[in-house]
Amino acid sequence: MDYKRVVVTHVKADFDAIASAWAAYRLYDCDAILTVTDFEPNVYEYVGKIPNSPIVRVKPKDNIGRTQLTIVTDCKLSKRLGALSILAFNTDRLIIFDHHPAFAKDLHSQEEYIQLYGASTTIVVKRLLEEKRYISPEDAALYLLGIYEDTGLLTFSSTTVEDVSVVAELIKLGGDVTVVSDFIKRELSRTQVFILNELLINMSIVQVGGINITYSHASIDEYIEELAFLTHRMMEMEGVSVLFILVRMGGRVVLVGRSKNPAVDVSKIAARFGGGGHPYAASANIKDLELFEALDMLKINIRESIRPVRSVEEIMSTPPRFLTVDDTIDDAWHLTLKHNLNHMPIVLSQHSMLVKGIISRKDILQGIKHKLTEERVSTFMQTEFSTVSPNTTFREVEDIMLSANQKLVPVEKDGILVGVVTRTDLLRLIHEEYIRRSNYEEGTKIRLGLSRVSNITDRLKSGLPPHLYTQLETIGEFVTSEGMSAYLVGGYVRDLLMGKSSSDVDIVVEGDAVEIAKRYAAKVDARYTVHDRYKTAAVILKDGSKIDFASARTEYYSTSGAAPTVENSSLRNDLARRDFTINAMAVRIDNDFGQLEDYFGGQRDILDKKIRVLHSLSIIDDPSRAFRAVRFATRFDFKLGTHTEQLIKDADRLKLYKRLTGQKIFTELQNILQEKECIRALWMIKKYNMLSTITDVLPLSTKTEEDFNLLDELLETTHFSTSVQKRHIRFAIIFYELQAVEFKEILKRFNIPHSLAARLGALYFKSRSAYKALKGDLSASGIYRILKPLTPEEQLMLAVRLGKKNVPVRKYFDEYRYISPILKGKDISAMGIPPSKKIGELLEELRYLRLDEKLTDRAAEEAYVRSKL
Repeated sequence: MDYKRVVVTHVKADFDAIASAWAAYRLYDCDAILTVTDFEPNVYEYVGKIPNSPIVRVKPKDNIGRTQLTIVTDCKLSKRLGALSILAFNTDRLIIFDHHPAFAKDLHSQEEYIQLYGASTTIVVKRLLEEKRYISPEDAALYLLGIYEDTGLLTFSSTTVEDVSVVAELIKLGGDVTVVSDFIKRELSRTQVFILNELLINMSIVQVGGINITYSHASIDEYIEELAFLTHRMMEMEGVSVLFILVRMGGRVVLVGRSKNPAVDVSKIAARFGGGGHPYAASANIKDLELFEALDMLKINIRESIRPVRSVEEIMSTPPRFLTVDDTIDDAWHLTLKHNLNHMPIVLSQHSMLVKGIISRKDILQGIKHKLTEERVSTFMQTEFSTVSPNTTFREVEDIMLSANQKLVPVEKDGILVGVVTRTDLLRLIHEEYIRRSNYEEGTKIRLGLSRVSNITDRLKSGLPPHLYTQLETIGEFVTSEGMSAYLVGGYVRDLLMGKSSSDVDIVVEGDAVEIAKRYAAKVDARYTVHDRYKTAAVILKDGSKIDFASARTEYYSTSGAAPTVENSSLRNDLARRDFTINAMAVRIDNDFGQLEDYFGGQRDILDKKIRVLHSLSIIDDPSRAFRAVRFATRFDFKLGTHTEQLIKDADRLKLYKRLTGQKIFTELQNILQEKECIRALWMIKKYNMLSTITDVLPLSTKTEEDFNLLDELLETTHFSTSVQKRHIRFAIIFYELQAVEFKEILKRFNIPHSLAARLGALYFKSRSAYKALKGDLSASGIYRILKPLTPEEQLMLAVRLGKKNVPVRKYFDEYRYISPILKGKDISAMGIPPSKKIGELLEELRYLRLDEKLTDRAAEEAYVRSKL
């Protein structure tokens, strides 16, 4: 594992351990937080919901190697680190953060931060605040959990002023304190256990508008604290989403309400008792009512305050207009025109109304443009979609449309299409009663990475070199001053959200990117280049670094596989023209610096580990996207989305790969062969018949994978003075078993430039000739004579071809190529031979004799030369 800057903490990590490690990871811009054991259950539940977490579970046998920096948090005893203790000793720099007394300690470093605060998290976060580092609301919530856990909610005697001060700052920064009661586990007192038992015995449920409302009551003569905690514990134990409890304590009655359902605003009910709070958490002190009077009033207020949630049955369009899987694009177009429809469900048949897909007007128009009017709509339909039942609440439909970008939701009852909900249906209802989602629900969406817009400035800071981050801020300010908007787009945003490094930084401007690039170059005294056809420009700074600018644009494909025609457009349209959802996200660098724009569910697909196209005509427009889908699935260990996989199969059935030039296919194949785990991609290419226009059968076998692994091993253990193109060697390995005439035909079909075809041909033919020559029992000089004329790529190809019998090539790599005569040209010249071709020939003869150990010292070489005079 290639981690150079890591954070580790003790085994069975609690919230303070993980939160302090997380803060240290941010403070020192580390590569990962490493762990070898599971966390405490509540910690595991919380951390498991964080997208793109830097926490990496390693196995004891994994070889991490020496690190440049190791940070240890909430611990200073090596045995508490488990198998990761080695990193505290095998590092160039060790830093320790801990809040336990210093006498129990066996880890030693020159840089230690040991403070007797209530939590280790306080120590590290205090440093973040002092350095004015950005702390996101999500990070702040985790840091709060760390501090609250180890200070007993700031009640333990170990709590310090610093702990309280840091907590206050974290709350100011948007840290959600409500997560504390959800994840900090505490023991109940004897009195609390008694009250909880009574509450469980008296628990009742009433259903209002399809929502289950749970309520209960208890009575005790003495005052008890933390009824809110008892409410949370009861909700946790019984799995309820809305709960009210009434507890008589001496001469007063206390009401506590909690809600995880956005339809229930508990503050409205608390307000009727003279209390208040938030929609998801509220309370009231009731002085003028007895317990059972308050209970009767609570039941009445529940029914009066909670309005029934509107169901799909009330808002859906029925009877629905639909197509069957056997209808053609022409049929779909006529139905679209007749009823002015933008989207339609597609069912199995007129008799079986099971929904099989959805098709849009845009997809239909694309089919017509590509002259596929007689093709069945099932080829173009979206097959990944959600359906609902008539009893589903409209809020669930809203979630589907927002998070999955699904513009029409079919309504099924017992497997039969009975209606559809369109965006117009939903907007009409929202207009009638605007529903404000609770902070709880929105916070959950952000933690799960499902918000369409969120700020990721902290990730930009940690993911970019400082000079580039500063450069982006400068560009953003300049573009804003010019009255335009600018964004980071594409692969860099994807890699940033996945926690991967990337140098692929592209800027899209809503406006004239070429003009902006020229003005910016003038401002910073830099050069620029322009590509008018694609409305792009590059600014070359004085340090040699380059920044690419492109205008936000849309594009049109006149025919499948043709180069697109581009026009200026908006950011959304620019992202919509891209290949996959994970590549269709952007981050603002103008006046809303760091805001993430995700219109098509890219974050969701990163979480789901799926490669999904943006629309049904994606691969018809550009069949090379099928190769890129396979490449990204291989690189990230993702799966193809169901609909995307079907489109790739349809591309073969419709013979779309014939519309790609051989050179285009070769380029995509070479990009795939550059990937680390390309063998999986090759099997996928074979499965989907993607090279059908080049070869009938892609010659893959288990030996292909073995050869690829051997090539990787040779490249890791062998030094070459010139660059080696591994993808070229892999290409030759794949087709090596073909006959010579077949190999030449393959190269011809790929239609690659002559020089490259000659290079690949040499890999095939020269390695074959050398293979035959090495079959005998050769001397060291004989091996040298065979391998010396070959390029490094040809030598590697030969070694792979020999497999386990490649000892001669390894001998050449490790020894023979470094052996030279002791005598130099000038020495031979001094012995009476004038400068001539003869000197070179004698030097080669000396090399061969030394290789075969027939000459072992300078005197022997001189004697040999004299014998030739």
